[in-house]
Amino acid sequence: MNPRSLLLASVVLALSLGCASLTKTQVTIEGVEPALMELGKTRHLVLLDGDGRPSAQKAVFQQITRQARATGYFTVQDRTREGHTVTVIGTRADLDGGRRTMPKGQAGLRIAILEWRSHREAQAVKRQSDDGGSYTEVVPFRHGGVVLEISLFDETGRAHVAQAEFEGHASGEVSRLSRSIVLERAARDAIGKFLESITPRWVTRSVPLDDEDPLQAPTLEVARSGNITGATRDATRYFQQNRGNASAAYNLAVLLDALGDYEEALGLYDRAQRLGSKPFYAESREGCMRRLSARRALASGPVPASLAPRSR
Repeated sequence: MNPRSLLLASVVLALSLGCASLTKTQVTIEGVEPALMELGKTRHLVLLDGDGRPSAQKAVFQQITRQARATGYFTVQDRTREGHTVTVIGTRADLDGGRRTMPKGQAGLRIAILEWRSHREAQAVKRQSDDGGSYTEVVPFRHGGVVLEISLFDETGRAHVAQAEFEGHASGEVSRLSRSIVLERAARDAIGKFLESITPRWVTRSVPLDDEDPLQAPTLEVARSGNITGATRDATRYFQQNRGNASAAYNLAVLLDALGDYEEALGLYDRAQRLGSKPFYAESREGCMRRLSARRALASGPVPASLAPRSR
C-alpha cells in the first residue's frame, strides 16, 4: 500500500469545540446542539392550562419547576390559576380562543394528565443474610405509572410539541414507598423526558472528510498530528488557489467547523455543494447549522454549567 493510502486509511479527527485529534477518515465533533424539539432562543416556559385531578396537577407543576431550575436552562412560570384555555389542532395552538398570543421569547404550556395510577404486586427480592450469604424473599412492591399529554407553543401559535405523550414509571417496596411518593417519582420521570426533548444537549457527530484529492494529503497529515489550526491554514491556502475544487471547499469547511467558526464554515459548505455536491456534504452542513443554532440560543441567556464549553 502506498503512503497516501496508509495515511487516508488512518485519519480520524476528534474534537471538543475546537480540540481535535485524527485517527481515521471521520471527523468526530462534540458540541452543543438543539434538542429534538427546537425552540430557538426561547428560554421561558409558562404553564397556562392543565387537566387532571388538582393534587396530581400540583405534583406535576412542582416537578417541571424544580427540574427546570436544576437544569438551569429554562425558567418556568405557573399561570394556570388565571383561567386561560389552550386548544391544540394539529401543529396549531390557540390561546384563549385565539384572542391572546404569547410574548416573544416565551412558550406556552398545556399539560393534561392522562394516567395517574399505582398498583401493588408481589416480587422476589434477593437479600443478604447476617452470615454473608443470600436468600430470596417475596415482598409486596408498589408501581406507579404516569402519562402526561403536553403541548408547547410559541408566540406565533406554532405547537413545537403538540399533544405529545410522555410516560413516567417508578417502583419500590411497599414498606419503603408510599403511593404519593411513587407517583411523584413517576411524574418526575415523565417531566424529565419532556425537558430532555426540548433542552439543548451535548452531541457527538462523525463527519467524513473528502479524501479523493491526493494534493490535499499533506493537509490531512497536519490535521492528523493534532495541529488543527495549522491544517486550517494549509487548507485555506489550497482553497484560495483552487476555488473551483469542491473537496477543497468542503474540507476547509470541516476544519473551520471543528474550530467553532460555524458561520464561515456554512458558507464553504454551501460552496462545496454548488461545485460538486455529495450526499455527506449536505449532512455535514446540517450538523454545522444545528451547532450554530445552539450557540445563538445559549447566547440569549445564562449558560448552564452542563452546557458550558468543556476543557481539554
